[in-house]
Amino acid sequence: VYRETKDAAQAMRYLDEAKAIAPNSRIMTAVRVSILKAEGKEAEARKVLDDHVADCNNFDAYWMRAVYLMEAGEMERAEQDYRRLVTFPGRAATAYDLLGGFYASVGKLDQGVAVVEEALRAHPEDARLKRRLMNLLFSRAQGQDRDKALAILTELEGRQPQDTELMMTRVAQILREASPTPQQLAAAREKLEEVARRAPRNVDAHLTLIRIAMLERQY
Repeated sequence: VYRETKDAAQAMRYLDEAKAIAPNSRIMTAVRVSILKAEGKEAEARKVLDDHVADCNNFDAYWMRAVYLMEAGEMERAEQDYRRLVTFPGRAATAYDLLGGFYASVGKLDQGVAVVEEALRAHPEDARLKRRLMNLLFSRAQGQDRDKALAILTELEGRQPQDTELMMTRVAQILREASPTPQQLAAAREKLEEVARRAPRNVDAHLTLIRIAMLERQY
């Protein structure tokens, strides 16, 4: 309703009615916060989130507030909420993945690598955590980071050979070589063509195919 009418008061009345039926709805809370933020009422939006966290005290509530705080530039408070996520039983692997992603987004790559490596000791076969560690190592690029990341990439490719994100990662690493061989470029082109077939709207795949054609002097 608000998206069409921009009538915040009416939207809030509807949300109040919905809250009477489902008082701790994550979706309704997110909508309320979004409207308040759009109306420039940051303090009220924050109170809604804080109340939701206090009432629910669960993984999703802390996650929602962590995302909001991060978008608001309050990185210390966001980090506290992301760290709180790892304390919820049964959600540790997901929580560490999110925490690692937070550290990656704010440039704290050492902390990101450390927490994900810690998580992998408890969840050694978790593909999400392996992928997160791989990306963190590629980003940090210190010492043996790239070699370790490439080893993880090879492992994940064996487990998920049709994963287009992994295909794009492999292509990116091939193109990082100082002088990719014709065989490497051919392999990269083959993967990109597969990505383009599976995801025709993947602009990066099409642009990278053009780049490879230029490298191969196929004008």
